[in-house]
Amino acid sequence: MNEEKTFKISGNRRLAEASGLVLSKSKKLYDTLCNENATVEEIKNAILEKKKAAHQFYRETEIQWPF
Repeated sequence: MNEEKTFKISGNRRLAEASGLVLSKSKKLYDTLCNENATVEEIKNAILEKKKAAHQFYRETEIQWPF
């Protein structure tokens, strides 16, 4: 599935940026895992990027990213 959707988040800019980043990295990880041609290295990189974004999200919100 290759849909490109955009939306606007209003409110605290740092919270919005952290939310957008972790959503984007989570989707990238999902897409990579669904790609039958993805290499182990690509999967590992997607996991690391999502973990970093989830950590940033936690620092901003003190809420653990559930995905």
